[in-house]
Amino acid sequence: MHTPTEFTKPIEPPEVIDTNEVIQWSFEKITAQQFEDTKAHVNKDALRPKRLLESAFTQVIMDLQISIQELQGKVFWETTRCRKKS
Repeated sequence: MHTPTEFTKPIEPPEVIDTNEVIQWSFEKITAQQFEDTKAHVNKDALRPKRLLESAFTQVIMDLQISIQELQGKVFWETTRCRKKS
């Protein structure tokens, strides 16, 4: 029988990597991607309330214009009626 050491792979320590290289790699592969994802998410979230406000104000403006038109019609008919009485 052979001893177990004959079947094992020799242990080799990993290369020494500069801390700045690790920081640069983590920034490029992790932080930059997270930043872009967050930026896209924030932009998407910022547009939703803007669209809702635009829609709400458009509806308010249309309702007010309808009310104004109705009141202008009443004023016109009242003025016409008063002129006929005179």
